[in-house]
Amino acid sequence: MTPVDESFLLGLGVHRIPTPVPFMEAGGPANAYAIEDLGGGFTLFDCACGTDEGQAALRQGLASRGLEVKRLNRIIVSHGHVDHYGNAQTLSEESGCDVFVHPHDLEKICGEGRWYRQLENSWPYFVRLGVPDATLHAMLDGAKKNRPYARSVERQRVKHLTDGELLQFKLFDARVLHLPGHTPGLVCLHVEARRMLFADDHVLAKVSPNPLLDLSLGDGDDTKFKALVSYYQSAQRVKAMALDCVLPGHGEAFKGHVELLEGLFSFY
Repeated sequence: MTPVDESFLLGLGVHRIPTPVPFMEAGGPANAYAIEDLGGGFTLFDCACGTDEGQAALRQGLASRGLEVKRLNRIIVSHGHVDHYGNAQTLSEESGCDVFVHPHDLEKICGEGRWYRQLENSWPYFVRLGVPDATLHAMLDGAKKNRPYARSVERQRVKHLTDGELLQFKLFDARVLHLPGHTPGLVCLHVEARRMLFADDHVLAKVSPNPLLDLSLGDGDDTKFKALVSYYQSAQRVKAMALDCVLPGHGEAFKGHVELLEGLFSFY
């Protein structure tokens, strides 16, 4: 993998803002990307963890680039994990902007689908798997610690993202790609003309994207979400792309995604 000089991103009106995450499993600070819009203002692709430290880093990063929250036009949530959508409700309240998310991750950002809720609702499933009761309670205690990291987003603020829809920005257009695996509703933005992919947690340079057990969709063998199978299929789509720049959810932009994914497939 080869790092991509961030001057390339700035030339396209893309500002990467690293923000702290209070748990090591994330693989380091989470990126929020401020993308300059047609007609002025900007879009946020992800908006950091909702801790005091995460919000402060995001606001400071925006201010240092001359970007005012009141000129925020929309928030695009790549997927429903707290380090990527944690400030969506707060920033939407301040700016009046809409929050865009794929329907399959809607419940994660609006409340009932958050991990601790999923664990409570799926308790009998884990019992059938033989998970000890003490372990389940420890899992639930850990999951509930994430509650302060993100405010639930009010449903009236949310609009749905559709696979294949085209989003316009100041200096490029980007295609929404639904690439489930890490979560059922994860999306990336493909800028084909610039051979660039906003990859969030679908492609990461230093850690596995962790296709996580997720019981939020379906309850039968034919309908339940199969994370690893889905991730493998989605990642094969990305491997086939001609890309010179991958913008991950954690870490710096890089190129060399084919070799990276081939190694990941071997690992899986």
